[in-house]
Amino acid sequence: VDCDSPEAVYRVGKRLDSASGACPDGEYSELTSGESLKLCLMLNAHEGDCFTTMAAGRNQTHQRVPCEGHAEYQVRKVVVGRQDRSLCDQGNVVASYSEPAMTVCLMPRT
Repeated sequence: VDCDSPEAVYRVGKRLDSASGACPDGEYSELTSGESLKLCLMLNAHEGDCFTTMAAGRNQTHQRVPCEGHAEYQVRKVVVGRQDRSLCDQGNVVASYSEPAMTVCLMPRT
């Protein structure tokens, strides 16, 4: 899926040639294939997007949803080029990534 597609909830931040390798510093989701590949996935978010979390087996995944529905979080700010949790307001959930550097500020919806 193209990264600009609404179905693209994640994008690859880093690809590792070993499933046992460690993702860079940050809140990456990890996807492995056998023992020879690990993808470090970043939330593919834009300001105003809304997300909810879903259980998928033993894993938890995100799903982009309409903001008017049952959204758990709304993206308040996306800062490309910086990994800095202090860029987000108090009470925000923060997803920060080091490679490539990015900080996503999510406001919980009640």
